Amino acid sequence: MDKVKTKIIGTDYFKFFRVFIPLSVIFMTAGAAMGELAVPVHSVEAFIFIVAYGGVCLLIMGIYWLAVAAWLYKKGEEAQMHGLLWLVLGLSGNVFAAVLFFIVRGFIRQKCPQCGGWQPAKRWFCARCGAEINRSCPECGDLCGPGDKYCSRCGHSFQNGVNE
Repeated sequence: MDKVKTKIIGTDYFKFFRVFIPLSVIFMTAGAAMGELAVPVHSVEAFIFIVAYGGVCLLIMGIYWLAVAAWLYKKGEEAQMHGLLWLVLGLSGNVFAAVLFFIVRGFIRQKCPQCGGWQPAKRWFCARCGAEINRSCPECGDLCGPGDKYCSRCGHSFQNGVNE
């Protein structure tokens, strides 16, 4: 099981999708055109071509479906969001699960600007590299981002990104 997990985590899905999706579209378009032009309408050859072509198209869709689910698992693990749950959601909901993943991750996680690691939302410092993610307003104590020039709660000014 660890071999499979290591393989899923180590795969570059951006590169995979960048190559796989255009090749799939080209194959499906070319196959449909060949079937329309080269195969007689009511023949055994037409039936064999349709069955074989349909099988290959289903195989391509299956590979895509599994790759999206594996990508969700990888990203879920990276964001510390229960990768197995996102794998199951990816297998059942696929693209809808991917959209849901981005929405949920945006609400409950924040990315460290220095190391890129995902943290639970509203953390003060990154647990991986120690970089400041948020700071408190000296006037009201509200949570402010490191690049904020003014506190969104009381309007207190931060001079050059440093507390006054």
